[in-house]
Amino acid sequence: MGCACKDIVFGKVGRSLRSVWGEGGDPSSTSIPMPTSALTGGEVLSPLLTFDCATNHKGESGRVVSAVVIETADAEDPSLNLDLDLVLVDTVFVPGTVGSALTLPAVTTILGVIPIRSWTQLDTENAIATVEASVDFRAVEGSTEIYGVIVNRDAGTFDTGAVLRVKLNIVRD
Repeated sequence: MGCACKDIVFGKVGRSLRSVWGEGGDPSSTSIPMPTSALTGGEVLSPLLTFDCATNHKGESGRVVSAVVIETADAEDPSLNLDLDLVLVDTVFVPGTVGSALTLPAVTTILGVIPIRSWTQLDTENAIATVEASVDFRAVEGSTEIYGVIVNRDAGTFDTGAVLRVKLNIVRD
């Protein structure tokens, strides 16, 4: 049985575009609180994010064509300092605690890494990054999900209350 998700269908029959918000920690929220301690680079910034309904049916394939990251509630200019990677994987794992180094189990298949480097400042507290991507994937047998974790690549500090939201745009076969 497939996902009960609404898609924009285009092109050949069965191909659709799906926008999927990453859910981490509390599945009712797609907001990821940022740590307020000083960061040096290489730290995990999110729990494992679940991108549900990434495929139409369990074990099928798709392609991530873009990622959108929204940064909110930061009084500083986040577009000057945020240098992030979104690491996409096919299985559930514990990426480490927020603020620690990323640890990937040997059995984890890395689907791809989407670098998030260029930000547009929307106002004094909000910025957005939209990144084109081309990450082909196949969900593991019995699953329609893929997973991701955000990793910091620069030194810096987030203001209290800063959060990130992550959305993938996926073409599903």
